[in-house]
Formats: sequence, C-alpha cells, structure tokens
Amino acid sequence: GPAPQTLRPSPGRWRVGLATVAAVSLALLASLWSHRPAEALPLDVRPVPLNPEDPAQSQVGPLRFRGGLWLRSEDPAFGGLSGLQLSPDGSRLLAVSDCGQVLGATLIYDAKGRLSGLTDATLRTLEGPGGRALERPEVDAEGLASGDDDRVLVAFEGRPPRIWSYEHPLSGEPRPRPGPPFGEDCQGNKGPEAIASGPNGDVVLLCEGGGLRPSSTTVWVGRDGDWVARSYPLATEEPGLHDVYRTTGATFLPGGDLLVLERRFPPLAVRIMRVPAADLAGNGPLVPEELVRLDPPLTLDNFEGIAVRRTGSGATLLYLVSDDNGCSKRAGMVAPRIQRTLLLLFELRD
Repeated sequence: GPAPQTLRPSPGRWRVGLATVAAVSLALLASLWSHRPAEALPLDVRPVPLNPEDPAQSQVGPLRFRGGLWLRSEDPAFGGLSGLQLSPDGSRLLAVSDCGQVLGATLIYDAKGRLSGLTDATLRTLEGPGGRALERPEVDAEGLASGDDDRVLVAFEGRPPRIWSYEHPLSGEPRPRPGPPFGEDCQGNKGPEAIASGPNGDVVLLCEGGGLRPSSTTVWVGRDGDWVARSYPLATEEPGLHDVYRTTGATFLPGGDLLVLERRFPPLAVRIMRVPAADLAGNGPLVPEELVRLDPPLTLDNFEGIAVRRTGSGATLLYLVSDDNGCSKRAGMVAPRIQRTLLLLFELRD
C-alpha cells in the first residue's frame, strides 16, 4: 500500500487555529459572572442537628444550639460563602463568596427563637470600581464588616489583597479603602481571610498565612488611619497529618472583645477564639483564649463566616456559615459540590 504521510498544516492554517483559540479564550473571560443583577435563587433548605449521632444535644461549651440549616442550590454561582453579616434584628442575612457573589435572604425563626428556615434568597455579582465587572483574580471576597456612613467593608483575598467599601447592602461600585502594607505572608491564597469592625471604630484584618504548618500569621489593627501589625499564633495539636488551625473569620462582641473563627483540615475541626479588648489595645503578639472547639461528630464543615448580634432581651447570638468550595467562577461551568453550605445559630452564654 501507499506510504503513510505526515500531515503538516500550512502557516495560514496555524494562524486560523491560533485565532480560534484566542477567540475561545476571550469568550471564556467574557463569560465570568459579569453584572449579574439580583435574581431569585431557588434553594433547598433542610434542618440539621448539632450532633447527628445525638439529636438531643443542644450545648457545646458556652454555646447553646439555636438551630441549623443546610442550604443547597442547582445554581452554579451559589456557594463558596466566606463573609457574613446579619441585620440588627436578625431578619436579613448578607453573605459574600469566593466567586464575587452576594447572597441576600430572609431568616425564619420559630416561636422559641430557633432558626427554622430561610426564604426570599437572591444572588448577584459584586461590582468593581467604575461599575465594571470583576476580573477573575479579583473575585475572591472573604470577609464583611460594617464601615462608616452605613457602608460595608469587603476584604478580598488574591492579588492584590485589598479592602473595598460598598453602599449597604453591597450595591453599586466600591470605593477602595486604604489598607495595610501587606507583606508576602498575606498575598494570593495566603491573603486576608477575615475583617471585623469594633465598637470603638477599630478595624481588624486577619491574614490566613502560608506554609505547611506556620506558627503564626499577621493581624492588622487599623485605628485612626494607621495600621499596626500584630502576630497571631496558629496552633497545632498533633504532628503528622494534622494541619494548624487557620484563621477564617472574625467579629466583635458588643463589649469590644474579638472573636476569631479558626478551621483545621485535616482532620476537620473548628475553634472559636476570644481576644480580650485590652489585648487588642496593647502591643506585641496577641494571646487568644479558646472559647469553644467543635469536633466530630458535631455538624461541621469548612466554616469561614462568623457574625454576632445582641437581641432586645440581651442575649448574644452567634451565626456561622460554611464555604462549600462549590461556586463556579465562570458562567457555564459547574464546580463539584463535595462539601456543604451550613448556617448554624448559637446563643453565647458566658
């Protein structure tokens, strides 16, 4: 038979091929969740117990369980929730995600004040300066805090790490807010994971930190326009495959103490640490105190958002939300959902 032939495309064909690849790449970039307005989000909402192995358990340390929800949606933009805020009366939830999305929803409580449902959920995209769509390196919103003039501060991880201020509830174009001089330990995936604003006007920004088992990370304390770097210890309990507890969220108690949410994986565990107000006002390394630790078999996942509010009767309520790492950063793409979006409510009893 005839000898086999090697087919070589002509230079013209190569140009056509490269042009096609370029066109597809531009189309993918353009298919980011650009300028998605607020749309109704269908959600499957299921109650979860504090302890699946003992549904009657209602207490862990100083936290009394006040209900929990597992949130699921087929919308590929849903998930990845990392920053959390509640309205003063607890009726409205606001959360941001790793994919630059804003979740808004109404919370439902039963006659005993337990979290029993969630409704009126909407999802939309955050805008960039000038009202433009966020570029992919910019979308990773990790923390929420109250700002001046009823605005909301959003801490973004990535390059560059930054703080933007939005009108409440995270609408319109942002105003860049001067942040600290981030070092190499607070760049990219090691960047800002949490932001909190205190009753005295302080703003605290926590970096996740890098390395396999870092012994500490940087906490920036902003006061009167100045930023002071403080060291925050990252604890590990056992060597080997046990990771350190990494900072993922923060919020202030009404009295001025700071609560820091920490997550470890592997194996999965969660701690809530308390930094006294007097410690924050000082200098040198911070000395957090363990408030509570959540271990299996309790209902757990990748908790990254924490918020606190005080009720009219004086009770301190604490909300936790988890990041399922399941949101898609591009339209038309679907990320695997191997984790859960959990919203848990506790009453803090000191």
